[in-house]
Amino acid sequence: MTLRVLIVDDEPIIVQGLKETVPWDQINAEVVGEAYDGEEAIEILQETEVDVILSDVKMPVMDGLKLREWVYKNAPGIETVMVSGYEEFEYAQRALRLGVKDYLLKPVDIEELMVLVQKISNERRHDLEKECRQHLQRLLTDTVLDHEMDGEDRRFTCLEGKHLLLLGSEMQQYHEKTENLNPEQEQELKQRWKAALENELNSQDMISASFFSDQNRLITLCLAENDDKEKEHFLQVQKGLEKKAGISCFLCMTAVELSQDLKSGYQELLHGLDGYPFQPEPVYWSSEVGDSSCSFSCEEEVRHVFQLEADDTAEAAEKLFLKFSDCRYTAGAICMAISSVEHSLLEGFPKAVRFEFLMGVNPTVYNSYDQLKNLFLKDLSSYFSFQQRAAHEGSRWLIKKAVSYIQKYYAEDLKAGEVAGIIHVSPNHFSQLIKQETGKHFNEFLHEVRLEQAKKLLKETSCRVFEIAERVGYREYKYFVHIFKKSTTLTPTQYRNLVHAHGGHERNPYEERERM
Repeated sequence: MTLRVLIVDDEPIIVQGLKETVPWDQINAEVVGEAYDGEEAIEILQETEVDVILSDVKMPVMDGLKLREWVYKNAPGIETVMVSGYEEFEYAQRALRLGVKDYLLKPVDIEELMVLVQKISNERRHDLEKECRQHLQRLLTDTVLDHEMDGEDRRFTCLEGKHLLLLGSEMQQYHEKTENLNPEQEQELKQRWKAALENELNSQDMISASFFSDQNRLITLCLAENDDKEKEHFLQVQKGLEKKAGISCFLCMTAVELSQDLKSGYQELLHGLDGYPFQPEPVYWSSEVGDSSCSFSCEEEVRHVFQLEADDTAEAAEKLFLKFSDCRYTAGAICMAISSVEHSLLEGFPKAVRFEFLMGVNPTVYNSYDQLKNLFLKDLSSYFSFQQRAAHEGSRWLIKKAVSYIQKYYAEDLKAGEVAGIIHVSPNHFSQLIKQETGKHFNEFLHEVRLEQAKKLLKETSCRVFEIAERVGYREYKYFVHIFKKSTTLTPTQYRNLVHAHGGHERNPYEERERM
């Protein structure tokens, strides 16, 4: 930021001397105007952007104090430095009451003036950075929380002409670093991470504001003077974080424009962050992340590992996660696939096994294939331990799951081998289990389930008998009637008439036959 200076003095030689003698460029300042009285200075102020006025006190037409009064009322953001002699100390007192930044005595000491201007420049830079940071924080918060932003929210003067960049960071091995910390210590770690990141960005001449969008995801909106920020700059930021704060992170960047929709840039950044597990480097642009190819049946592969013997699962899990990597699966997609399979495995037994993925795994906390694989192996171990416990308890959990499956899919063309596969046992073992549990063979039990549902439909609906037969799983009407009569001694139509004749209450068919 270059400080813009206006020199005001009624003596041209002093104006020229200050303009040419002071090495303004060394203190990052430039003279943007010269005036010889207060009124002329006001004309310049109304047409030119000025940060500092260097003004004499005594001048014709309008003196320095009158000029300061005008600035105080109309342009309070402009700093004023007054210059005068010893005999005008009263003027100095009045000037200070009007908010004059400082008062220099003639002849002006060049070094003293340079120190003063540099101080003003530093203060203005600090104030401007503070203002920019506040605006960045507002923009970032509204973007992440998906708040609506009106036009005024976008017209921040200090951001105009600057280059914006969204930066997402996640800490590597976050779970391992925080599992033994209490909530206060974890929060302290995250604040140290946030402060260290913003300090490193500041060392790269970038003002920034940050917001935690998830437990281990820090979103940062950066403001840069120019757009020549190469990946090397952010590699230095990443290395600085690790070296100075002991925090190892990966960084993903997305360049955005204030005039464009920040929310679309934010969505692009999230896509980039999700791609970290298959990125070769810890620092990358979101544009480097493509789509996952999803070239294999993810859930079927996961289910296959659960169906293996316990000794074979470690190698199978290793191969599975290599496939995840080759197909560029995100951590979130992996968590969804594994939890879906685990849910189906425990259908009807929700509290039987404590699966990590089923309880909910945050993919920003477990953001690498290795971490997810270790959790998967842990769930596999829990599953096989549960199977062993169940085997010692007479395998009742297996048959309960089989019975639950039959009661759910009775209307389909079920075979004993299919149900045996669902509980991962051989057909012969399944036949033994269902006989032990129900006292019936598979086909007998399936008929019983179907006929109970058929009775319900005969009692509660007006559907025709052949429609009911199809709905409960019998494709041949005559076979349905045969099975129904064999079980109840009545045809379906006789059963319906009998039930309706007694107000919808089922009677013993043998008693009815005796009365007939």
